[in-house]
Amino acid sequence: MHLNWRRWFGIANCVAFSIWGNSTIAQITPDTTLPENSRVTIIDNIINIEGGTKSGSNLFHSFSEFFVPNGSTAYFNNIQSIQHIIGRITGKSISNIDGLIKANGTVNLFLINPNGIVFGKDARLEIGGSFFATTANSVKFADGFEYSTTPQTTPLLTVSTPIGLQFGANPGLIQVQGDGQGIRSRTTPSPAIDTNVGLRVQENQTLALVGGDISLEGATLKTAGGRIELGSAGSNRLVSLVPTENGFSLSYGGLQNLGSIRLSQQTAVDTTGDGGGDVQVTARSLKLSDGSVIETSTLGSNIGGNLTVNTLDEVQLSGVYSSPGAEFPFPGGFYAQAEENATGSAGDITINTRLLQVQDGAQVSAVTKGVGRVGNLTVNADTVELIGNNNPFPTGLGIQVRGSTNATTELKINTRVLSLSDGALVSTDTFGSGNGANLTVNATDSVQIKTSSALNSQAAQDATGIAGNLTINTPLLRLESGAYISAGTRGNGRGGNLTVNTNGGAVELTGLLTPDGELPSGLYTQQDTSGAKGAAGDLTINTRTLRLDQGAEISASTFGEGSGGNVLVNATESVQLLFSSAVGALAGKDSTGRAGDVTINTELLTIKDGAEVLVKSEGLGNAGNINLNANFILLDSNSRLNANTTSVTTDPSRQQANININSVGLVLRRGSQITANAKGINVIGGNINISTGVLAAFENSDITANSDEFLGGQVKIKTQGVFGAQFRNPPSLQTSDITAIGKTPDLSGTVRINTPDVDPSKGLVPLKVDVVDVARLVDDNICTKTANSSFTYTGRGGLPSSPTNTLNNDAVWEDWRLTAVPTRGGENNSSLTSHPSPPPTQIVEAQGWVVNANGEVILVANVPVVTPHRLRNSPFGCQPAIAN
Repeated sequence: MHLNWRRWFGIANCVAFSIWGNSTIAQITPDTTLPENSRVTIIDNIINIEGGTKSGSNLFHSFSEFFVPNGSTAYFNNIQSIQHIIGRITGKSISNIDGLIKANGTVNLFLINPNGIVFGKDARLEIGGSFFATTANSVKFADGFEYSTTPQTTPLLTVSTPIGLQFGANPGLIQVQGDGQGIRSRTTPSPAIDTNVGLRVQENQTLALVGGDISLEGATLKTAGGRIELGSAGSNRLVSLVPTENGFSLSYGGLQNLGSIRLSQQTAVDTTGDGGGDVQVTARSLKLSDGSVIETSTLGSNIGGNLTVNTLDEVQLSGVYSSPGAEFPFPGGFYAQAEENATGSAGDITINTRLLQVQDGAQVSAVTKGVGRVGNLTVNADTVELIGNNNPFPTGLGIQVRGSTNATTELKINTRVLSLSDGALVSTDTFGSGNGANLTVNATDSVQIKTSSALNSQAAQDATGIAGNLTINTPLLRLESGAYISAGTRGNGRGGNLTVNTNGGAVELTGLLTPDGELPSGLYTQQDTSGAKGAAGDLTINTRTLRLDQGAEISASTFGEGSGGNVLVNATESVQLLFSSAVGALAGKDSTGRAGDVTINTELLTIKDGAEVLVKSEGLGNAGNINLNANFILLDSNSRLNANTTSVTTDPSRQQANININSVGLVLRRGSQITANAKGINVIGGNINISTGVLAAFENSDITANSDEFLGGQVKIKTQGVFGAQFRNPPSLQTSDITAIGKTPDLSGTVRINTPDVDPSKGLVPLKVDVVDVARLVDDNICTKTANSSFTYTGRGGLPSSPTNTLNNDAVWEDWRLTAVPTRGGENNSSLTSHPSPPPTQIVEAQGWVVNANGEVILVANVPVVTPHRLRNSPFGCQPAIAN
């Protein structure tokens, strides 16, 4: 019988295509290394995996290759008593998975291929337990058994729970691909990721990718309240498995010899659920870009998960996700949130690395919107760099309280160097009734903030909660080009305190003066909103040196009903305010709160080139005081101490501003001023109290406590001497004046200058005009040129007062050193009453001298009448030379 060739060719083609098709689907090939080998059967697109070797509650499978093509399902058909399925790949091929992996019950599945594992964009999981994809060489168990990808000839022992993953010399890559659907599925600016795409395990289970390098490209990793582990273990390392309520946590035993992890193309790693699950990332370096996110948030009553990142080298976060298909643009980064209807607390974010770099709009954020507590955010790094780059979202780190929790939380940065630039931000804010988190920076080298970047702690306009405190501990704090540090309130909640401690270091603030105006850098505490009742916090600086330049500012202010804060500067060496810089405490025009005080304690205070220290009230509240305690104070080139009060009210009971100065020397030059003036109906001039060793004011420098509409103030000066300035009423335009002028002469204030009661003319004795006849001091006899002459000096004596006097023996030495001042006990110094000084003993000019019995020369007023010894001395005359 002969077959029709066309029919045979068709049958052959069908068989061939059937074989090819089954081989494409059925690329899961068991090996023969187990006592009971795995069995693989294919029904349509379902790859049934049965058999394997059972040992206790563990089921072992072994494959020479493991591929799951798109549209296929790899089905581990296990019995319900199995807790762990461990599938190893003993061949040399990478496992490509682009279909569904499925198992029965709540079994945990371990897939081990040291060559590498790649998940395509259509890869899915349908597993009741935890899922481990790892490029380890073996799995270790509690009883010492090790299930290796190198086939073993020893029989399987009865094994218990897996306890570790052992990696070889060159662990392979794990890659997960996707199209960023996890990010695009967001329907509000900050909810949970709600999508079925990607790799997903059930609630309270662990999804772990542990290999060499790990690359997530548009991937979605999801578990609702479970745990996600991303670990780049590196070579020859044992990674320990610790059972938890949410599956397993992993321990790496240090950070040496790790690989890298990269999240890109809108990758989403999310454990958000009724209670957020934990995420741990361990690697040598972590790079997150293109708006990718890692999130551990809570939607319900359970606590949100913790996000922990441990890297040896660096963590880099960058990018904002925004596309035409996205309902909301979203900054990439790390997030731990308690959502609006949640009663559970948000989890903590902890980053341990050498370098943390956040840029291009990326963020690290902890938020609570409900009644639950917000989590802590902690960074431990050698260097922290935040770079804004003018994105629609501020690059930075932040904690926000939008709910009602009053629990105290912390945003803490522990580093060597903290650097912010180009609009980057580190902030803690409260928008509701809950208290804001405290912000603390501990930088062992420096904190450097530039170009409109900021550290900020704030209570927002509608907030009733208290803003957190902001504390900076560093040897060097440097702000430039519009950078600022602020602790403030815009609502009814109190603002936080701002404290800078340099431990003997320096604070340097430099603004930016341009033709278009000023861009000041500064430190601020403030109440910003008219009518708001929250008081501003205090601003304290403890340092060795403080320098403000180019319009930089330090300010505590209020524009509402709450009082302004106080400014306290303790600088052990010096304070310099230069080029329009200012230190002040202000009460704004619409305010009713009192302005705070400014106190500066230092050795040297220099205020130059239009700089000023000021306290000022333009509202209903009292102005504050300026208190300066310094060894030397210099005001130069139109600089000012300004304690002026401006008001439209008629309240004569209001206390006006005071300026209190204690110094050894106080110098004003070139149009500088100390003013406590008042402007407004019934507004009294302020008070100026100066206690200084020397007060000098030159070149039209004034001290004034005037009032335009009412009573002048008071100027009290206690000094050893006043130079260049004097009391004038009215003041001269070109002289240095001290005034307390009122609206009328009858309303003039008081100027009181207290100097020591010393008359330098007392006790002086008139001397004759010519005290010494200088003509007799030199003998001009030239006759001695005809003979040999010589001059010999010996001993301690001086020359005689005249060439004709006798040159006697050595003068007697008298000890004129000061002796110790005796201690005066029991003296009462409370009385400041002046007593007339007795006339001093008259000083009489010596008229001669005598030699006493001891050979000592005694100066006397009256020469005694004695018979002198006949010590004949021939005068120098013209004698002929002696002939030889």
